[in-house]
Amino acid sequence: MGTIVTKKWCNKCKKVRPASKFNKDKSTKTGLYPYCRDCQSKKNSKYYKENGRAIISRQVDRDERRLQQRSYKLKVKYGIDLKKYYEMYEAQQGRCLVCDEWQERLFVDHDHKSEEIRGLLCNNCNMGIGLLKDNPTVLERAVAYIKRTLGKE
Repeated sequence: MGTIVTKKWCNKCKKVRPASKFNKDKSTKTGLYPYCRDCQSKKNSKYYKENGRAIISRQVDRDERRLQQRSYKLKVKYGIDLKKYYEMYEAQQGRCLVCDEWQERLFVDHDHKSEEIRGLLCNNCNMGIGLLKDNPTVLERAVAYIKRTLGKE
């Protein structure tokens, strides 16, 4: 059975400190981290300052990656860049061309045969048109069906 450590030397501040001032670390002989909590905190904050980063930078990096991925997908799938997408969004004032509701994010609607971009739609309208196979006849029949059954309850 190992001995219980009550005091430990901090490798950073070079002081003997109470064991309660150290975080646990099972990979060391003493079972305690080599630096006291105060020095570890300073080390972390110094690292972030030296590298010009803050803890929130991880979220910024994640958002930036998402934007890059979105830009890449727009370029590959539709042949447009983010600038063109935002121009279309602004021209539509953030509104879906079918239901005319404002959405924070709109989706590119395109003709599956010609690959021509028709505009930006909300997710529901874009999926609805896609599920009805971009077929105007099917869409008209769906409209007639809804009108016919609208009054019935």
